[in-house]
Amino acid sequence: MILKSYELNKIDFIKNNFFLLYGKNEGHQNEVIEQYFISKFEGQINRYDENEFISKNQLIVTEMMNKSLFESNKLIIISRVSDKIFRLIDDILGKNLTGIKILLKCGILEKRSKIRNLFEKNNDLVIVPFYEDNERSLLSIINNFLKKNKINLARESINLLINRSSGNRENLKTE
Repeated sequence: MILKSYELNKIDFIKNNFFLLYGKNEGHQNEVIEQYFISKFEGQINRYDENEFISKNQLIVTEMMNKSLFESNKLIIISRVSDKIFRLIDDILGKNLTGIKILLKCGILEKRSKIRNLFEKNNDLVIVPFYEDNERSLLSIINNFLKKNKINLARESINLLINRSSGNRENLKTE
């Protein structure tokens, strides 16, 4: 199931267990992960890099299959994903895993990417593209922040903030 980043409230987090977030806008990806996954999740959160996940896959999959008495739910976040992990994810999809959510986070994926095609063609898997921020989206972030904190700022200062952020949401938040 392909969703836009603003449609994430449509996700049934009980039904869907596999998520692929891809695109250039890593700052927006991090916001979404924090807002929709980590803040609402009760259970164990494990973070892996793709290379680490591939090298320790037997141990990690065994860990996924075993239920802990203390933690019933697990969220596994795998960063910097590429097509190298395709077979492992395909194997994990074949297993009946309950209480486990797997979130794959990656940069730009080509249209012919195996992992992207897998997620786009399967309605039980959620794929969300993240596009670069433009001036309009950065202006919207600034205006929301200013309203929320009841701050008045001149248009020149807002433009300066947008220019200093270099089109990056995380830079903007730092400014």
